[in-house]
Amino acid sequence: MFPRTLAAAAALFAIALPLPSPAQQYQIIGYVAPRIAALAQPSTPPAGAGTVVIQVRVESDGSHQVIKIIKSTNHTVDGAARDAAQRSKYTPAMNAGKPVPAFIDVAFRVTASGVEVIQDTKGVDEQVTALLRNGRYAAAKAQAAAALSQTPSDAKLRQLLGVSEYYLNDYQAAVEAFSHVSTIAGDYRTIASESFANVANKLISTDTQQAVALALKATEYNADNADALYTLGAAQLAAKSYTDAVATLQKTRTLVSGGKSSEKVRANIDTELMVAQIGAGDMTGAQTTLAEIKKLDPSSTTAQRAMGRKLLEIGNAAGANGDVAAALSAYNQAAALSVTDIAIVADLNAGNTLAKGLKPDFAQIKAYADKALAINASDANANYLEGYAITGQWAAKPNDELKNQAMSYLNKAKSLAQGAGNADLASQIDTFVKNSFGAAKATPQPAAHSSPSGGSYSGGSGYGGGGG
Repeated sequence: MFPRTLAAAAALFAIALPLPSPAQQYQIIGYVAPRIAALAQPSTPPAGAGTVVIQVRVESDGSHQVIKIIKSTNHTVDGAARDAAQRSKYTPAMNAGKPVPAFIDVAFRVTASGVEVIQDTKGVDEQVTALLRNGRYAAAKAQAAAALSQTPSDAKLRQLLGVSEYYLNDYQAAVEAFSHVSTIAGDYRTIASESFANVANKLISTDTQQAVALALKATEYNADNADALYTLGAAQLAAKSYTDAVATLQKTRTLVSGGKSSEKVRANIDTELMVAQIGAGDMTGAQTTLAEIKKLDPSSTTAQRAMGRKLLEIGNAAGANGDVAAALSAYNQAAALSVTDIAIVADLNAGNTLAKGLKPDFAQIKAYADKALAINASDANANYLEGYAITGQWAAKPNDELKNQAMSYLNKAKSLAQGAGNADLASQIDTFVKNSFGAAKATPQPAAHSSPSGGSYSGGSGYGGGGG
């Protein structure tokens, strides 16, 4: 049987960490108890009825000896049960593939018609184990469940049920089975860890607190399970427990760095770590991690995008709180990452932030608009911001050249907005032009000092044509 790896990644970046490959076989290490190979009837027909549990010692060669009667509901049939136990044939116990002497407790039902075995009380778990070894997971589940209906407190059977559910890909059911056991045996801890990690991973986007709790349990069962650690770190990151996420993801990175994990996998872990470091306010650490990511996977921009998105969030929050300097700093750092779609959003948001001031610096706003247009000259918002900035310059020093430049960009912005089906932006531009260049205006000036788009851009694809 083989341990599985998580099929999906933690929610933020869809990264999957490989665990041991199927070539690394996982065996359920278990002692195989002795059992009755052929039940014999007593030499004298029983003179009554009852249930008798008898302990038998079975030697490594299959020979045996009745030791004692453990329990009886009718002592008048004890002799018949003992005789049947002695006359029967047994298969010896196996340990590490070799026969060994061992005891077996056998329950006999005695009636006037003869003797039958009710239950080989130490054999069901071994039967389930044998089914698992042969890949008969559904049969193993059925047998374990049937036995547990009679003995619900049997911890080993409960764990074997969890193993069966795991190999049937029902990780939730596996978690439920393992959760009923106070102490998971060493043989099953890896599978329990994988089960909890799988369920935790699925909950990251919907129930972060439960995801964290289950992932913690997964790491408790196997502290060296990189998959479980990675899932825990991703859950902590989703829950915005940034400091905890940093510590967990650093452990994950250390764990995989000494193994055979690819540089790309290590870069993926570092990407999550970098985002956690940014969230924890450790920009120095985040920049250091980003540099390491670039060395590990120079062709990927995943990390730069992740940092860019986070810097945009920081800039937007700072701008909303009126901290222009902090907002511009975050936007400038995002733009400097040289990821075009992140950079254009950063430049537009920087221009937006300045436009909201009481005394906008139109030259600086135009500089940001110029950068955005250099990335995408057909971006409606970039053209609108450029037109807005030039209108502000025209208001300070009216002349036809500036007015014509402003109208050229504003008309282009409106056309692009209409072409993209963004009627709101097109209408906003119309209003801006009317308010800024209308004949009734006594003093030339741009429309009210607000962001041309009316808000901040969040990023993603297709920023052109976006608007308030």
